[in-house]
Amino acid sequence: MLLALDENNHTHLGASIAHIANLPESTVHNDNCEVCSICLETPAIGDTMRHLPFLQKFHKDCIDPWLRRRRSCPVCKSDI
Repeated sequence: MLLALDENNHTHLGASIAHIANLPESTVHNDNCEVCSICLETPAIGDTMRHLPFLQKFHKDCIDPWLRRRRSCPVCKSDI
Protein backbone atom coordinates (compact mmCIF):
# COMPACT_ATOMS: atom_id res chain seq x y z
CA MET A 1 0.00 0.00 0.00
CA LEU A 2 2.86 2.39 0.81
CA LEU A 3 4.51 1.67 -2.52
CA ALA A 4 1.27 2.61 -4.30
CA LEU A 5 1.48 6.10 -2.79
CA ASP A 6 4.90 6.48 -4.40
CA GLU A 7 3.72 5.17 -7.79
CA ASN A 8 4.09 8.48 -9.64
CA ASN A 9 7.12 9.76 -7.79
CA HIS A 10 10.09 9.26 -10.09
CA THR A 11 12.67 10.98 -7.90
CA HIS A 12 13.92 7.63 -6.55
CA LEU A 13 15.80 5.19 -8.71
CA GLY A 14 15.61 1.52 -7.90
CA ALA A 15 18.00 -1.33 -8.40
CA SER A 16 18.16 -3.17 -11.69
CA ILE A 17 16.47 -6.55 -12.02
CA ALA A 18 19.90 -8.13 -12.50
CA HIS A 19 21.25 -6.54 -9.32
CA ILE A 20 18.23 -7.73 -7.33
CA ALA A 21 18.54 -11.24 -8.80
CA ASN A 22 22.18 -11.38 -7.64
CA LEU A 23 21.22 -10.90 -4.00
CA PRO A 24 21.22 -14.20 -2.07
CA GLU A 25 18.03 -16.16 -1.45
CA SER A 26 17.14 -19.00 0.85
CA THR A 27 14.17 -21.22 1.54
CA VAL A 28 12.72 -21.37 5.04
CA HIS A 29 13.24 -24.86 6.50
CA ASN A 30 12.08 -24.32 10.09
CA ASP A 31 9.63 -22.13 11.93
CA ASN A 32 12.02 -19.97 13.96
CA CYS A 33 12.54 -17.20 11.36
CA GLU A 34 12.30 -13.52 12.17
CA VAL A 35 9.27 -11.55 11.00
CA CYS A 36 9.49 -9.92 7.56
CA SER A 37 9.73 -6.19 8.30
CA ILE A 38 7.70 -5.31 5.22
CA CYS A 39 4.58 -7.46 5.57
CA LEU A 40 5.06 -8.12 9.32
CA GLU A 41 4.34 -11.82 8.86
CA THR A 42 6.44 -14.70 10.11
CA PRO A 43 7.84 -16.65 7.16
CA ALA A 44 6.34 -20.10 6.71
CA ILE A 45 8.28 -23.23 5.86
CA GLY A 46 8.93 -23.19 2.12
CA ASP A 47 8.84 -19.38 1.74
CA THR A 48 11.66 -17.81 -0.27
CA MET A 49 13.64 -15.15 1.58
CA ARG A 50 15.91 -12.51 0.06
CA HIS A 51 19.05 -11.55 2.02
CA LEU A 52 20.39 -8.00 1.93
CA PRO A 53 24.08 -7.30 2.61
CA PHE A 54 23.31 -5.92 6.09
CA LEU A 55 21.94 -9.23 7.43
CA GLN A 56 18.27 -8.34 7.03
CA LYS A 57 16.00 -10.94 5.45
CA PHE A 58 12.65 -10.32 3.81
CA HIS A 59 10.13 -12.33 1.83
CA LYS A 60 11.38 -12.25 -1.75
CA ASP A 61 7.92 -11.16 -2.90
CA CYS A 62 7.98 -8.25 -0.42
CA ILE A 63 11.50 -6.87 -0.93
CA ASP A 64 11.86 -7.25 -4.71
CA PRO A 65 9.17 -4.63 -5.56
CA TRP A 66 10.67 -2.31 -2.94
CA LEU A 67 14.15 -2.63 -4.45
CA ARG A 68 12.85 -1.92 -7.96
CA ARG A 69 11.79 1.49 -6.61
CA ARG A 70 14.60 2.16 -4.10
CA ARG A 71 18.15 0.93 -3.71
CA SER A 72 18.06 1.15 0.08
CA CYS A 73 17.07 -1.23 2.84
CA PRO A 74 13.61 -0.38 4.24
CA VAL A 75 14.92 -0.99 7.79
CA CYS A 76 18.40 0.53 8.03
CA LYS A 77 18.27 2.72 4.89
CA SER A 78 21.72 1.50 3.75
CA ASP A 79 22.32 1.40 0.01
CA ILE A 80 22.36 -2.11 -1.42
